[in-house]
Amino acid sequence: MFGVYTLNRVLQDRKNHQHKELKMNLLSGLNYIILNIKIRNNFY
Repeated sequence: MFGVYTLNRVLQDRKNHQHKELKMNLLSGLNYIILNIKIRNNFY
């Protein structure tokens, strides 16, 4: 029982971590797009 519980716990933590990483990737992607738009607006 304890082994299953800890396994679920580890899986849950890993899931949360992946979710955080995904959020960070989305944020940096958005920042990249916004920067590109700003640069484009400055040049044209």
